Amino acid sequence: MFSQKRSLRIGSSVTVGHYLLDNYLQVVKTTMPNLHFDIMISNTESIEEAILANHLDIAIVEGIVESSRVCQVDLEEDELVAVLSADYPIEQPITQLQDLNLLPWIAREEGSHRRNQFELDLKERKIHPKVVFSATNLDTILQAVEHQYGFAVLSKFAFEEAQKKQNLERLSFADYHCPRSIRAIYRKDVEKDPLIKGVLHCIQSDLQKGSDYASSENNTDGTGLLFSKDVEPGDK
Repeated sequence: MFSQKRSLRIGSSVTVGHYLLDNYLQVVKTTMPNLHFDIMISNTESIEEAILANHLDIAIVEGIVESSRVCQVDLEEDELVAVLSADYPIEQPITQLQDLNLLPWIAREEGSHRRNQFELDLKERKIHPKVVFSATNLDTILQAVEHQYGFAVLSKFAFEEAQKKQNLERLSFADYHCPRSIRAIYRKDVEKDPLIKGVLHCIQSDLQKGSDYASSENNTDGTGLLFSKDVEPGDK
């Protein structure tokens, strides 16, 4: 596919760029080795503007996209979660979303707020934790959480990766959770472009393989042997 050298202007939001983009690019590069990547990483609002201005061919984002001129294709599931240092001195249990009013908040940059469903839901429910720390850099936010400045709202991908190195915990709420999707976006007038279709096919096929493998792993008896849900391991 695409034997001649071609360039792909691809963008991503910050979380995707930090944790997922390299995997997507490796998959595409395997199928399209002559493809050159020109990459832009910024917040979702800036990425959407670049798509609309034809400064990017395609992008992968997790924030809210507003324009009706943009196609959106779900790639994989994500979730926004509230994260706190496991050593943070909590004075009373945090069990409801409104309990976040009891904690200081480490917030993202101003431009990200209206693209973040968790933060929009806080505003709609009139929940206003006190912002004590603001940052644009994800690593800075994670360090602030670890140093017990307060809680932050992160992608599940960011939390799970950070938890491998830092003593963090996820806050759970009886009355709230915030699922979302990682999505590819591009202008509607280029949706039939063979390059866009090829890139999407590469990523979607690889994600499907991963999903199929995970499903087969979940249907084993612990020895790697597949078994039917209707037959217990060891039954004949």
